[in-house]
Amino acid sequence: PTIEGLTTAGAQTYSVQLGRYIRVGNRVDLVCHIAMSAKDGATAGNLQIAGLPFTSRTLANFFWSFAIGYQTSFDLNVAGGFYSMGAILGSAATVIRLFEVGDNVVTTNLTDADLAATSAIALTGTYFIN
Repeated sequence: PTIEGLTTAGAQTYSVQLGRYIRVGNRVDLVCHIAMSAKDGATAGNLQIAGLPFTSRTLANFFWSFAIGYQTSFDLNVAGGFYSMGAILGSAATVIRLFEVGDNVVTTNLTDADLAATSAIALTGTYFIN
């Protein structure tokens, strides 16, 4: 798996880049741990995790959420009321979108400006394929 920007993916350098999955029928259980050691300055746009093994099932207005067990060195807007990260996989998608969440604030996509040279994330979740 990789951390990339939506507009320009960039080519981060990683100290840890692990992803594992188990597929049973049309169900995919996924875990990954990504730790960066350098950020590509060309990275631009909303942040996402790419490199999923399968495209998610096509379901209108639906997404799968992933549990983030660990995160570090992402620049969350704490002063704006954001205190945690979220991760979702949309319908017919191959990337997990990253965003910041808080209390009484509108969820906001994380962008390349929120990514540091040493950002790291570990997440797990389940999704279905066609």
